[in-house]
Parts: sequence; structure tokens; C-alpha cells
Amino acid sequence: MKNRFTEILLILIISLNLFQQSVGDEFNFEVTELQTYENGNIIKGINGGTVTSNNNIVITADTFEYNKLTQLLKANGIVKLVDKKENIIIESNEIFYNKADETIYTNGKSKATNSINIEIFADEYFRYNKLTSLLEAKGNVLIDDKKEKIIIETNQFFYLKNKEKFFTKGKTKVFVKKNYIIDTNDLIFLRNQKLLSSKDKASIKDSALNNIYKLSDFQYSVDREILKGKKIEVTTNYQKIDSDKFFFENGFFNLKENKFLAKDVNVKFHKTLFDNDKNDPRITSVTAYGDEANTYFDKGVFTSCKKTDKCPPWKIKSNKIRHDKI
Repeated sequence: MKNRFTEILLILIISLNLFQQSVGDEFNFEVTELQTYENGNIIKGINGGTVTSNNNIVITADTFEYNKLTQLLKANGIVKLVDKKENIIIESNEIFYNKADETIYTNGKSKATNSINIEIFADEYFRYNKLTSLLEAKGNVLIDDKKEKIIIETNQFFYLKNKEKFFTKGKTKVFVKKNYIIDTNDLIFLRNQKLLSSKDKASIKDSALNNIYKLSDFQYSVDREILKGKKIEVTTNYQKIDSDKFFFENGFFNLKENKFLAKDVNVKFHKTLFDNDKNDPRITSVTAYGDEANTYFDKGVFTSCKKTDKCPPWKIKSNKIRHDKI
């Protein structure tokens, strides 16, 4: 009788091990306790464990539930998903993995990291398509690129990993190396090219020089610190008494060296430029270029007279005009 009991127990243990492996075609469960329901179509793992897929995804969680008919795996508790092939880690309190279409999504606060020191946070959800390597984040989203020293804040964000392309929808704020703050919509960040851009209006603050750039669209090279755009308004010494306003149809700005080149120029200098606040010193020109010390205007017209509906009492016209700012 004892031998017969031992034999039955051994058969049960072997059968259970074979069943765990046979979930098998899609997932391998390594859990403390395994339960099955609905003729084996619902499999639950409880009290902590690990599930490994057949395509190098490893999930650790407190509890699991897998529906063999829909191929949907649900993980709860302290959940961590590692895509070993793509080097992406997703952490949340609830993660779903649909094996049928290779999509992964989270519910609630989530964090994603990759192998190049990028962290992504969202408080609504992540959606990750393993086939296309596209990650979507929604809610209060923050992206921290520690290597490039760029922080992006937005409400909806997409990351195409195989192209290292980031893009946002809606309002977006970007902090670049603690030097520049960008406010815009629908931002694109091409990380391999180190290029930030948007086809929408943007405001860029140069914190070091206290200059504000407003553009109808822009491109910004992160490593070279070169900004270009269209329909540009530049305010120097923002909110100071000696603040000037520059208006350009389009232009290039080397923010690192404080140099620029622009077309169709209109400049309104501060009223106290000539120690007379009744003046309206201003200049227009076809093109302009300059640096921190000098600005050069081509085919320019200058006057300091107060603005009226009529022509100013006097003006200077010249093919070349230099403004010595020092």
C-alpha cells in the first residue's frame, strides 16, 4: 500500500512539472503556486514568481493570470518586464502582455528604461509594440535622457526605438543641459542626430544670456547649439530696461558663440539707447549678422525719431551699417 501511494505521488509530481513546461509554447512559469481553471484555459501563478516568454521577455510579479484562448498574460503587484532583445525594462503595478499581437501595456504609474540611460515616466499608461519597437506613454509624462542631459515633459509621448526617434503630441516643455528651456507643441527629437524640432510655434529661453526666442517653427542642434527657424522674434535682456526686440523672417543662431545670421530684419532698440525715453530707435535691413559685440546690417535704414503716422523727420540709409553694442 505504501509503495502504491508513493507511485501515485510521483506520477502527480511529474505530471505537474510537465504541465508547467507545456504552458510552454508561449510561456514558462516559475511560480510558488500554480492554479488552473476552466479546463486548463486559465492559469494563475500566485505568491510571486517569474514568467519567461519564448522570445526573451522575462516578467517578475506577485501574481500572474494567463488566458490560453486569448493569449493574454496579466501580471500584478510589483511588476518588472525585461525585453532582453531590445534592452527595455518596464516597471508598473499592472502589466498586460498580449502574445497574439506582441503588445504590452501598463495601467497606472509606470517607468521604462533602456540601455542608453533614458528613463521614461507616465502616470496613465505605457503601450509597447514589440514588433515595431514603438513605445507610447500617456498622462504626466517625463523623459530623462541622462547622457544628452535633456528632460522632456508632455502628456503624450512616442519612442520609436529602432530609429531612436522621440515625438510628442500637444504641449511640450524641454530642458536642455540646464541652459535652454523650450516650450512648444508636437516636438520631434532625433537622438542619433542630436536634433530637436517642431513645425509648431516655439518659445526658447537662453537662461545664461536672458534672451527669449519666439519662432513659428524651429530646429535645434543639441551638440552644436545652433538654432534655426522662421518668423522669429528675439527679445534680449528679457524684462530689463535695456531690452531690444529683433524680428526676422528667418535666421540661424549659434547660441554657444552668441552669433547670428538673419534675413528681412526689423529691430526695435530700447528707448533709453540715446538717453532719451521719447525716442524710438529702430532699424530695418535686408539681412543682418553679428556677435556679442557688433551687429552688421546690409541695405539698412535707421532712425531714432519717435514713431508717428508720418515719415520720421530723419533717417539714415546705407548699404552697410554697424551697431557697436559695447
